[in-house]
Amino acid sequence: DQYRAIAENLTAAVLVFDDLSNVVFANRYSEVLTGKPVRELLGTGFRALVHSDERGKHDRAVRLAQLGENFQYRLRVTHASGLDIHLEG
Repeated sequence: DQYRAIAENLTAAVLVFDDLSNVVFANRYSEVLTGKPVRELLGTGFRALVHSDERGKHDRAVRLAQLGENFQYRLRVTHASGLDIHLEG
């Protein structure tokens, strides 16, 4: 599918979630963001990657998404190396 090909070749992380915030798609650049291989990201809850101080923001974003609302957020995720990475979505 053409959108998948575009997402796979972006130099930006593309993550797609289901209603429960489980990763259902991650492009190769997602590995740079998280430090984890795509195969480890798929089917896992994104919340586990979110810095513990930011999980309330994440939970509010999930609730808004479930309601079909548009939103923007900034979160810190913890890279596999232990470093904090700041992201916007």
